[in-house]
Amino acid sequence: MGGIDKRVFEVFFGNRPIDHVQTFEPQGGGFPQKQDKRLTERGGTLRYERTDVGTVVCTLFPANTKDFCQREDSIVLDWIVKPKALHSSRKLQSHWRAFISYMECTSVDGEPSALDKIRVGYLRFTRLLVIDGRVAKRKVVETVEKIVGYALTIGLSGFLLMLINVVGSSGDKEKVKAEIEAVSHQLSEANGVIHAQNERIVALERRIDAIQTAKAAQRRLP
Repeated sequence: MGGIDKRVFEVFFGNRPIDHVQTFEPQGGGFPQKQDKRLTERGGTLRYERTDVGTVVCTLFPANTKDFCQREDSIVLDWIVKPKALHSSRKLQSHWRAFISYMECTSVDGEPSALDKIRVGYLRFTRLLVIDGRVAKRKVVETVEKIVGYALTIGLSGFLLMLINVVGSSGDKEKVKAEIEAVSHQLSEANGVIHAQNERIVALERRIDAIQTAKAAQRRLP
C-alpha cells in the first residue's frame, strides 16, 4: 500500500538478502575489527498514483542493489485518464505481467524467459523512461524522427540534384514534374513503412499478452 497516502497504491517484492561479506570497520580510533555485512536487494515495485487532476499514473520501478542498478529509475507503464478503466481485469493482468517480467529482468537472481525479455524490451522502447530523475524522450519517437529526418534529407537532396540536372540540361517541364511526383511517392512510401512498423509493435505486444494468458490458463488446469 502507499502508507498514509491514500492516493498511492503499491505492490512490491520488498527487500531480501542475497549475500554477505566481511569487512574491516574502524572502531573509534582503535584497530579495525572484522564485521559481517549483509548485502540486500530491493525488489521491483508496481505503483498506482492518483494525480491532482484525477488521472492515474502507473509506474514500474526495477529491482536494485547498492552496487547494481538499471539505466532507468522507472518506467511509466500507463497513464490512465479515466480511473474506471482499472476495473478492467484485462488491463490489470497486462500491468501484472509487465511487473513480473520487469522483476525477472532486473533482479540479480532473475530468470527471465524470452517473453519476459521481449516484453521489457518493448516497454523500454515505447514507454517514457525516467533517467536520473528526468523524463527522457521515448526511444520509439527518437527512432521515428531519425527515420523521417533521414528520408526527408535524402529525398530532398536527391530531388534538388535531379532538378538541377534536368533543368540545366534540357529545361523539360514534363521531366521536372515527373521527378517531383517520384520523390513525393518515395516520401509517401517512407511514411507507410514507419506506420507499418508501429502497427507491428502493437501487434507484437498483443501476441505476447495472448501467449502469456494462454500459459497462465494452462497452469490453472488440474
